[in-house]
Amino acid sequence: MRSTTIKVRFIQMISVSIVMCLVLIFLVTGFSWSIAQRSREVQALMASLQDMSSRMDLEYNDILKLSQNMVPTGPIGQIYDEYLTVTDQYDRIKSYRNFINSLNIAIFGMDDVLLAAYYIPREEAAAGQVLFASFTTKEDFAPEDMPELGRTEEIIFQPMHQTCNNVLIKDTVSVLRPVVFNNNVQVNIYLEIETGVPAMLQGKEDIEGISYIFLQTDQEGRVIYSNSDVFALGTEVTADREGMIQMHQYI
Repeated sequence: MRSTTIKVRFIQMISVSIVMCLVLIFLVTGFSWSIAQRSREVQALMASLQDMSSRMDLEYNDILKLSQNMVPTGPIGQIYDEYLTVTDQYDRIKSYRNFINSLNIAIFGMDDVLLAAYYIPREEAAAGQVLFASFTTKEDFAPEDMPELGRTEEIIFQPMHQTCNNVLIKDTVSVLRPVVFNNNVQVNIYLEIETGVPAMLQGKEDIEGISYIFLQTDQEGRVIYSNSDVFALGTEVTADREGMIQMHQYI
């Protein structure tokens, strides 16, 4: 009888040990799977954000090249500078025609460029003054009021926003470039290009069946573009929440 009791206890101990081992294996496997799944999600988010960042870099680069042609020393800017300074009416008409032709050639094939403009900002003219625009601008056209994604000594980079083109409703990115022509007037070059990022986000949402939030922040970490009401403009945010990835000033 005693021998039977010992056997029963031994079997119970073995059974408990096996169960505990199975539970431990289950927990370790589940934890490992969770880590692996999280790693795959992070890698997928990083790849998506890298694609969007690269796309926007290309878009900024396209309008930067065009802006370089529009500065007073550039091929387009030199012709426009001549137009601003000549006094003879015939020469002004000729210079303006040459300027328009040069600009059209420069943006030929760049269908995504939605607006190119020279304008005098408000600090130079009481209400601002559009000197030239490739399309009609909105009544409240004042690009200097837009938030800054970043800046160099010569160029201001602006985040995603609705186009300033009065006849379109599209998402764009833009740059602002202050220059001074020979008439000593401070002029801003404004260029915007349609961005493909919203379409990329929509495509991912349609395929994966989940919603994505895309943010741009200024250099202090404040939201200056958001496609979601969850993150209001001006909110300070860092990618320290689960499911958030940051690359430069894109989240």
